[in-house]
Amino acid sequence: MAGNVSDEAFARAAQQGGVVSYDDLEAARAVQADNAQKGAIVGLADVLVQRGVITAKVRENLEKKIAAQQVGGLVQLGPYKLLKKLGEGGMGAVWEAPDNLRNVANYAADSSDGLLKPKECVLKGP
Repeated sequence: MAGNVSDEAFARAAQQGGVVSYDDLEAARAVQADNAQKGAIVGLADVLVQRGVITAKVRENLEKKIAAQQVGGLVQLGPYKLLKKLGEGGMGAVWEAPDNLRNVANYAADSSDGLLKPKECVLKGP
């Protein structure tokens, strides 16, 4: 999936997910600039993996998450069908996500490995 996600989209997702710091991104951008001066174009995610800031698995998970958002977002998280985003913060999003028996809200928390972890609470009617 490398190359399908822009450096800026990757940087934003990685920083919002808490897997890289601002300083990590600036150091990786400096490496990119050095490589560009030598005629080698290297993606930001590649540099972060090469420097050991993130793992290849974290990179893959972030790229999948970004790609899903670009094509209309996630539609399924585990057994839950995501219907409507109810809110979003720095650590994740809350979705209306019914299962077969009840209407629930799912908190899709971003974790350090870039994966979404569902947490459930039952929605009560009016």
